[in-house]
Amino acid sequence: MLQDLAMHILDLGENAIRANADFIVIELLLDDVADTISLIIKDNGSGMDEEMLKRVVDPFYSTRTTRKIGLGLPFIKELSELCNGSFELTSQVNQGTTLRVVLQKSHWDTPPLGDVGEAIMMLVQAKPTIDYQFHYRHQIDFYVDTCEIKEQLEDVSIAELEILLWLKEYINENIN
Repeated sequence: MLQDLAMHILDLGENAIRANADFIVIELLLDDVADTISLIIKDNGSGMDEEMLKRVVDPFYSTRTTRKIGLGLPFIKELSELCNGSFELTSQVNQGTTLRVVLQKSHWDTPPLGDVGEAIMMLVQAKPTIDYQFHYRHQIDFYVDTCEIKEQLEDVSIAELEILLWLKEYINENIN
């Protein structure tokens, strides 16, 4: 298992990047009343057919050529089951993929959030041409849209170190 939810966000976001997405939405929704943490990741990448959807949750299956196993989806699926939650993966070829994971927030095996700002920053750094939307809800509604940031930056790249570090800090300040 990965040590925190930020590491899962990074791993699953990298899946969307490998699927040639140019738009990725990441939602992290905490609900104290329902005692849940919901993680939703949507992309407009290449998507998967029904056969691949069944296979990607198998830890011994991977579309990667660098190794024969893929653990990101099996890890998050197992975590959802372990933490009294749910796992839903939907996809359509050439339309994209949506992952919805719910965890019981108070469950002793639910990992901490971790450095979510760093995870988002690393995704932006990995592929700055992608437009990312990040939504966090827990007592506040907080949104970050890299398309809007890019518009404000004009000729400055969002991949500049100072911008990436600002993005990380901006996210972490608003969700902590």
